[in-house]
Amino acid sequence: MNVALEPKGKSRAWLWSLALSVIIAGLGTAYAFRTPEPKLIKMHGYTSQPEDLQPVTDLSTYVVEGVVKQVLPAQWTTPDKRRPLALQKALSDPDFQLRTPVRILVQTVYKGTNVPRTLLFTLPGGLEGDLKIQHEGAPELRPGMKILVFLSEAPPKAGPWARISRLYPQLYFVVDGDILHGPLKDVQRAEVQSKLLQGAQE
Repeated sequence: MNVALEPKGKSRAWLWSLALSVIIAGLGTAYAFRTPEPKLIKMHGYTSQPEDLQPVTDLSTYVVEGVVKQVLPAQWTTPDKRRPLALQKALSDPDFQLRTPVRILVQTVYKGTNVPRTLLFTLPGGLEGDLKIQHEGAPELRPGMKILVFLSEAPPKAGPWARISRLYPQLYFVVDGDILHGPLKDVQRAEVQSKLLQGAQE
């Protein structure tokens, strides 16, 4: 029995065509199921970074340096804990906020007594589903980052956000070796530390 064999060149061309079709189909599937970019809302508030950190220190319950252990999912402070339907209107109401809880492992204490090994505080904004609310001048925190943070405690009549955690930052810096990255500019870590230590001794 005679069997007709395809020339090698034609056989290879068919295999390349098949492989290319599979790759294109795979790319099309990946494109169709890719995660869309979240809708970004930027909140423009008053961002400050004073030259003299003593007033911020005086307002703070804790001034600590530590490592970000967890950045927990953002939470709405609405009664049902869901995104408000009238989003833009709700964002002008201080009782309706998206807050991101952050847990840090404390390494150095500059102010505070009986400071727990870990502290939980919340930042305004965050990522929730297809929505991201970002506040102007606030560096985004991730696990493993080292930060120097000035934490205050919410007043007795604070809004619903305080139920997540009563601690919130007056100011924080991301520690990068000898540099502290602040909301407005970078400063020398040694200079800030010496002032904090001097204030703690007085």
